[in-house]
Amino acid sequence: YAKILNIPILLTEPESLPESTSQALSALGAGSVIVAGGPEAVSTGIEGSLPGALRIGGKDRYETAVLFAQALLEEAESDVVVITDGLAPDATTLIVAYYYNAPIIYVSGDEIPEVTEEFLEGNKFNIVVSVGVSSKAGERLDKLVG
Repeated sequence: YAKILNIPILLTEPESLPESTSQALSALGAGSVIVAGGPEAVSTGIEGSLPGALRIGGKDRYETAVLFAQALLEEAESDVVVITDGLAPDATTLIVAYYYNAPIIYVSGDEIPEVTEEFLEGNKFNIVVSVGVSSKAGERLDKLVG
């Protein structure tokens, strides 16, 4: 999503904005920011201190990933989706998603969260790349996207 919008990714602590992030926002002249994740990931206090903050965050990381995937698909077409384990995301996922301009969504160990399943059922992709997904989750994914 950041690649599609050509925006940098800056990090924060849940309850405090690091000085380096604050300096980067100033240096970039940021008039608006996208806050990734719910209030547990980035507090509402931090969100309120950021310029023009727009939060994209669900009740958990699985829903947040789907919300970002949907936002990406509103900005650009993609016939590729990348799936990884949200409990231990594989860094290779980022490289593959970057290359294909593809959204990233999560499974949870051997389970496929309902929000992930609904996203896959509601969107058809020509290429589904799974990285670091258990064989049990992989079998379920094959049935979903087969």
